[in-house]
Amino acid sequence: MLIIKNVENESNQELIRFIQKHTMEEIIMIKTSQELEKIFESKKLLPSIGIFFIHDLDAAEKELNDFHAFFDSHHVMIYCIAVAESSLKTSQNQLAGSFEFVFIHPLVPETLLKEIKKGTALIQNINNKINADTSFTNEVSEIVSGNNTQKYKYLFDPEIIGIHKILSQLKESPSQSIQERLYQKLKPNFAWKGKTVIKNYEGNGLSFNDEHFYYDKTTLELRAKSLGFVELKYSFLELIPAAEISPDGMNAFGFIFPVDENRERDGMSLYFEGIQSLNVLKGIFYDQINDNYKKAFHDKIIFYQKIAEGKTPEDGYASFVELLIQKKDSAGKIIDNLGTINYREHSKIINVKKDEIIARKISEKPAEEGFTVSGKDLPAKFEEKKTWDIGENIFFDEQKKEYKAQADGMVVFEQNTIHVRETLLIPGNVDIKTGNIHSNKNIIIQGNVEADMYVEAKGNIIIKGTVEDAKIVAGGSIEAHGFLGSGKTWVFGKGDITADFIQNSHVEALGNISFKKFIVNSEIYTTQKIIGNDKSKVFGGKLEAAKGAVFYDIGNEQEIHTSIILGANFYNERIISKILDRVNVLKKEKEQIISVLKDYLNLSQPIEPQLKKFLKNDRVNLIKKITQLKEKHLMITKLENSLKQITKEVKDEFSSKMKVLNKLHPGVDINIVSAVKKINQDYQRVELYFSAEKAEIVIVNLF
Repeated sequence: MLIIKNVENESNQELIRFIQKHTMEEIIMIKTSQELEKIFESKKLLPSIGIFFIHDLDAAEKELNDFHAFFDSHHVMIYCIAVAESSLKTSQNQLAGSFEFVFIHPLVPETLLKEIKKGTALIQNINNKINADTSFTNEVSEIVSGNNTQKYKYLFDPEIIGIHKILSQLKESPSQSIQERLYQKLKPNFAWKGKTVIKNYEGNGLSFNDEHFYYDKTTLELRAKSLGFVELKYSFLELIPAAEISPDGMNAFGFIFPVDENRERDGMSLYFEGIQSLNVLKGIFYDQINDNYKKAFHDKIIFYQKIAEGKTPEDGYASFVELLIQKKDSAGKIIDNLGTINYREHSKIINVKKDEIIARKISEKPAEEGFTVSGKDLPAKFEEKKTWDIGENIFFDEQKKEYKAQADGMVVFEQNTIHVRETLLIPGNVDIKTGNIHSNKNIIIQGNVEADMYVEAKGNIIIKGTVEDAKIVAGGSIEAHGFLGSGKTWVFGKGDITADFIQNSHVEALGNISFKKFIVNSEIYTTQKIIGNDKSKVFGGKLEAAKGAVFYDIGNEQEIHTSIILGANFYNERIISKILDRVNVLKKEKEQIISVLKDYLNLSQPIEPQLKKFLKNDRVNLIKKITQLKEKHLMITKLENSLKQITKEVKDEFSSKMKVLNKLHPGVDINIVSAVKKINQDYQRVELYFSAEKAEIVIVNLF
């Protein structure tokens, strides 16, 4: 049975849960020593192990005295272990004088479990001996006093007890005179692999841990298997290791002392072998230990130091282009009738001046694996960071590793490619007088785009007025006061789309779609998010967003049907179909080329020697076919890689969520990855998402 006292904080509770999982012992937790009598009366059994979680030194001493008084009154021995808070580290020596073993937080649960098992074995061994042989008390007395030399011959001093406490003094950076004194005191009990600690041992009367000792039946000798210090407690022979590993496994500390007083080099080899037997295998400070061992050997001292250090893994990453401008930076605004542009203002569109820095190239950083001092490998990650392709009107400064604008213009984000494009200014409306606009630049329109007109730009499009029953296509982002009409307005942008309002319109974007006031009876599609400002409203129509949505009010009191679809990517669905069709065509063309080549060549053998056998014209034709085959194969590989990337994006879209910052009305249908939720009541400030565990859409409150 284990008795455990003062379990309060979460870290201590975790330790107890670990012990419960890994031991068959019954565990009883108490707050005061007065509870012991009730336990004894009910169970007629007392614990063999007492674990004290200590927060206050004075209180701990009083509690321990009360415990011992109770156990002594019942003639029962108990093995007491202290687990002290880190704030009591300076009092470890004082605690070591009262407890069999002292741990300081943080500690590895396995070491506490190991000490529990050791203590349990010790108490059980003593009790078994007492029950089996009434003369055992005398035998123990003889062992402790060292008077049974007729039976055993000790090659250490059995009267040296409290070695833990002695070693604690060495951890406090003592003077050399103290190191010399403690060396002389501990010297008889130094142990290392192969050292005989008891002669004439007949295999009974003592118990010991097989991990640290082994018995040679031929020579009747008990020998140490590890480096450390031998101590006899009752009839239990203990070896206190000369090295200890920190709970995180990243540091090892050890006691350095001469293993062999007569042979420095041999002793040093035994010392290194000894710390390795204690699982200190990597990051060993060989040179420092070598120097300090020599000092210990010549000055006859013992001291404590860090002997090994692990290596923290360092994550690496592939080379990438880091964007140094943000989509929310200020950008150009028309400030007079001449069309002068202030390049330091205007919403989310970014304008830059010639030679302005846009991005920089970050070189690859290899991943560096780490390790613990015990030799456990700590893997490092190799990340593929977000990167950008460089497009038009941007040059690379090799010396500074920076990408800069070649001319004044707008920054255009075309999916993963950055361009700088010049700007075309339309001072009024786009109508029958101006005609349709087609430009490879950015376009700024100061007025409206009227019915049946078409505006197309390779870059960004900024419209100060509204778009009514017209078509807008941009290779970058689109900003407009609003989109409206009788249902013929059609808008597509490869970047973000921003508007004050959208009504009776069809809008598609590969970036986010943001609105300030309302979306009414419209079809909205985006591969990213739909985002509504405070006080904005949405009702009627169909809104589809691959990566989620944020609304203020959605639906209305008239319960007009509104459809929200999340986790579906309209663009990828189109692209996947096109890619698959193209891959199938390429594979057929590839098979046709292979079929032709097989008539002339053995494709499983090296090609070049075979080509030399053909006439020049035939050889040229075959080389053309081989080149075409390589091109087809490369194109198939690129397309299949694109499919993999799209598949990865689809997985990310399964986590799409919808936030409603004010009110969600009845009449709204929500579809997330094919699960459907029909709203039949009002909700205030909620979030909706698909729960894989419940296989349904759940609604939770926002706080």
